[in-house]
Amino acid sequence: GPNRWPEKAPAFRTALEVYYAAMTGLTDRLLSAFAQALDLDPGHFRPYFRKPLTQLRLLHYPPQPPDEAVRGVEAHTDTGAFTILLQDNTGGLEVANQSGEWVVAPPIDDMFVVNVAEMLKRVTNGRFTSALHRVINRYGRERYSVPFFANPSYDAELTVLPQFIDDAHPAQFPPYAV
Repeated sequence: GPNRWPEKAPAFRTALEVYYAAMTGLTDRLLSAFAQALDLDPGHFRPYFRKPLTQLRLLHYPPQPPDEAVRGVEAHTDTGAFTILLQDNTGGLEVANQSGEWVVAPPIDDMFVVNVAEMLKRVTNGRFTSALHRVINRYGRERYSVPFFANPSYDAELTVLPQFIDDAHPAQFPPYAV
């Protein structure tokens, strides 16, 4: 459905629309960077994003006791191409390393966190791996984050790119329509 905007805060809507447009532009630049990192044409991933299903969320995590087992978000990977995350200085994002240990991803001023997600994992036959992550607000303060999910178009068909398949690396993923 349509976005519901607070009637008494028109500047809020304007600010979010400007931010959304900026994240859309950053998504295009990141798609180009990912393609170039894979020795592909800079525009290689653009056809997947003709009418993208991008999404911007505003998330609030109330404080919780440091020893409480409750998580703000359970362990998961994101499903699109990648997520651009703006987080406040409270922290709470944790990423599993290759050994399965949880590592705190501390906020860094004026920086985004970019999580590779399942689409890039799928089309690169696992060369890029999606980041298993969770959120636990252990810090006794309110936590806010603004993830922008870079999701491909509804009709995008994801298949392993042929340059990532060989005898030593057979296709790990069947074709998948978003």
